[in-house]
Amino acid sequence: MYRIAITADTHTGHLLGLTPPQKWDDTNRAWLEPLWNFYTKFAEDIGLVDEYILNGDSCAGLELKEPEMALMPDLNDQLDMSVINTKVIRARRRTFIAGTGYHDAQQASLDELLAQRFGTHAVDEDRINLPGGYEMHTRHVVGRSDTGYGWGTQDAKEITNEILRAELEDYRSADLLVRSHVHYCTGVWLADGKRGRMRQAFTTPALQLRGPKQGKYVRSRRAPIYHVGAVLIEKEKNLEPFVRPVIFPISFYMTHEVRQWLSTKRSTSANRSK
Repeated sequence: MYRIAITADTHTGHLLGLTPPQKWDDTNRAWLEPLWNFYTKFAEDIGLVDEYILNGDSCAGLELKEPEMALMPDLNDQLDMSVINTKVIRARRRTFIAGTGYHDAQQASLDELLAQRFGTHAVDEDRINLPGGYEMHTRHVVGRSDTGYGWGTQDAKEITNEILRAELEDYRSADLLVRSHVHYCTGVWLADGKRGRMRQAFTTPALQLRGPKQGKYVRSRRAPIYHVGAVLIEKEKNLEPFVRPVIFPISFYMTHEVRQWLSTKRSTSANRSK
């Protein structure tokens, strides 16, 4: 059994990103603590894994589009907290994937700087040989869709592009494609009769919350679905890879205190409009 843990889009430094207890206070604990508890429980449940993939956007960066949502504007603080996040999951090997330019490369590649803290480097994409002759390809960015029938289409497009590239170039296509970036978790299977196996592509959930508070940039571009969580992949030699998304229910962090805070904000806004 080969076991791989995957997290992505933690956006540490953002008010809603994955944040260790050192940065909690009375203004943010109501949602940051449940998220942290979910993450540490995931790490405890899976135990030691063979590989841990951090699939991009580990840090929030400068947050130029919504500075009001910056919990840690200092990039060194973001890196320090990301190191704490990364050490929570126990792994024999860690792989760091570079994220989007907006979060990762405004002044320097934060994912690369984080990788250097662990004695390695971030890569744009990665390929892993799994037991049984399967290959897994990982990259952060993928196309997104804001329509219900389009979510799986993006995963199918990744499979199609992989097959076409193998046909037209000197390239070996992968069986399992892992993508992140979109903050929702979907997946597609496609039977490969020629090789007698399945091809699969999926997008991982994020570890940044959708609520309870959003900046003006996100409010204007809110996705119809949003998933918070992490992924465990298990591969036995003669079986298909088993992808296990672990999703954090929204009710766990929309606690009574947070709902009360939101209600007060809405009441204040309504009074102002009158």
